[in-house]
Amino acid sequence: MRQARIKRLMSVVGCALVLAITGAFRQDAATAAPDALKHFQQAGKYSKQHQGEALLVMQGGKVLFEDYAQGWNAQRPHLLASGTKSFTGVAAMIAVQQGLISLDEKVSDTLTEWKSDPRKSQITVRQLLNLSSGLQPDTEDGANMIRAAAGEKKGISALRAMAAARQDYFKQGVEAPAIRDPGKEFRYGANHYYAFGEFFERRLKERGVQPNTLWEWYTANLFDPIGMKVARIGRDKKDQPQLAGGASVSAQEWAKFGEWVLHKGAVVQADGTTKQVLKPELLAQCFERSPANSQYGLTWWLAGDPAKAPQIFVAAGLGKQRLYVMPEHDLVVVRFAPLNSEKGAFNDQAMLQPILQAIGAPVTEFPPLNPMLNGRKPVLAKFAGGGKTTKQKPADPEEGMELIFEDGFNTDGAPDAKKWRYEECAIRSCSGIARRTRDARAGC
Repeated sequence: MRQARIKRLMSVVGCALVLAITGAFRQDAATAAPDALKHFQQAGKYSKQHQGEALLVMQGGKVLFEDYAQGWNAQRPHLLASGTKSFTGVAAMIAVQQGLISLDEKVSDTLTEWKSDPRKSQITVRQLLNLSSGLQPDTEDGANMIRAAAGEKKGISALRAMAAARQDYFKQGVEAPAIRDPGKEFRYGANHYYAFGEFFERRLKERGVQPNTLWEWYTANLFDPIGMKVARIGRDKKDQPQLAGGASVSAQEWAKFGEWVLHKGAVVQADGTTKQVLKPELLAQCFERSPANSQYGLTWWLAGDPAKAPQIFVAAGLGKQRLYVMPEHDLVVVRFAPLNSEKGAFNDQAMLQPILQAIGAPVTEFPPLNPMLNGRKPVLAKFAGGGKTTKQKPADPEEGMELIFEDGFNTDGAPDAKKWRYEECAIRSCSGIARRTRDARAGC
């Protein structure tokens, strides 16, 4: 009897190990290619080769495939890093729907201390959300916090960096200097979000709206209505939320958010009926390409050429956290990895292509993921000043070196380029930029 129980236990453990290694495949979830499992496993293997911790694929509201590293599952929360940013875009459109804000209003009408600044007085809500406000993108403390999260700072140095960046997020955004005219240039960073946070909380209080704090308003008007649970939001010492990168959610919950986007702002209820949380035409504005960067909308990355290939909406975070939403294929893909996994040359297309093959989508439809700068080979070059380009990595890349790419694009070219923040290579596709990292092999 005992031996039989042991055999049954070993059988269960064995099955669990097989699923952990190969991933769980659900053939009846959708019409799939005959060799779908092989393709899904290929995607799972690729993700794990690049330190992937979770991979979840959904189509038509059903799980097709899931694959987890040891200790991970669909319910375990993971820090999204900059994947957090995309919540603010859709929440802002809900506020537009409620008549609380408009995208083209001047932020200085509410942040009145901006009125005396010739640049900041002209910034609109839209420009904050598409990162073309002209504000300095982040502080040195903010950049150091990202370096600490990415593993570039260790021990006491890392703790000091994290603490210094948690003083007062919204004040940091409001006081950030305007270094460019609004609407002219895309600059990736946290200060746009923090300034929006202060603007929005003041607006809530002006109108007497409850809840009158930003994250609680997000919860009441976005997360609760779509049935999504955010496990945690990082906060500063004034209890203000880290809008640019502080949310932790599970793969299952992030996929739920992607499904809501697929359903054009509607929630599918238990009885099969739908409840519209956000009008489709308002949600669609999140995915309109901004003039300053055609690969970015309102807080979302927009992959591929819309004239030639299916659109892919991407929420992306440090460490290659990814939420892919593909309306043409009714597909949602979630991928998690450690925050310090940036140094692996992860390529979005290499992981997504076998997934599309698994569901029978023609490979020829797959668009290049330009906002991630995939497939571009970085080389090292000296800072502005006419220095000779070299492919040799110096002893310390921070000493007068920056990354450029063989197609000729480079960073800002400013002498202080090395001071810019490190986050998801701080992608700026409008000028083909990937900010300097410590590793020339870092895949953007």
